[in-house]
Amino acid sequence: MVYDYGGTQTNLGFSTGEGVPESQNWAFNSYGGTGDIYYMEFSGYDEVAVALINSASYNIGTNNTFCGNGLDIYAPSPSYAYAISNTYSRYPYPVYGNVFVTGVNDVCGVQKSAIAERVNQPNSIDSKLFKDADEKYLTLLRKIREDTKNDKYDKNKYVSDFTNLIEDYKNIVNVEKEKLIVKAALSKLNHLYRANDNKNSFIDYLKQLSNNKKYEEFLPYINRYFI
Repeated sequence: MVYDYGGTQTNLGFSTGEGVPESQNWAFNSYGGTGDIYYMEFSGYDEVAVALINSASYNIGTNNTFCGNGLDIYAPSPSYAYAISNTYSRYPYPVYGNVFVTGVNDVCGVQKSAIAERVNQPNSIDSKLFKDADEKYLTLLRKIREDTKNDKYDKNKYVSDFTNLIEDYKNIVNVEKEKLIVKAALSKLNHLYRANDNKNSFIDYLKQLSNNKKYEEFLPYINRYFI
């Protein structure tokens, strides 16, 4: 299993993962990270092929192949997956949570009864502000990936994009009341400031929050980033 703990702009592509028969296992697990998964093959995972937890956000596509998995993509709130033009284990697509499926999709055709059969209702996040910001963030990561692939990546080109996203997530912290959503927004801000090589500004922002009584209930999430 590949494990991403809080990675920023993690890329996983052009490889194959195959589960051990009759075992419960995951191919890829991201805990709070961001990135892209493309041109991968995930087959035979009884439990989950790609699991995104604790506010992780990933582009999953294009051209991944999922076949014979219990769940292809698992992204419970407030994680988020933007799944683009993939082949899935079956139809309806075995995904759970905040998984936005778009593009041209296909089905592998190998049936499997496992965890997906026990999932009745998707666990989706209710904040439109958060969904919109995550989609913009993942779109930016796709652009960066394409530039990097073509040797055209210039960090300075994306400063304004990062700055605008930082303001979007700050607005979420300011407006939203649900702890999970605020926690997820802080996680994304951490990634964005790191990607922009501006950790000191993030610390200054955290200090402002911690000194404001309005955010007192969120102090456990705020203080963890001072460590």
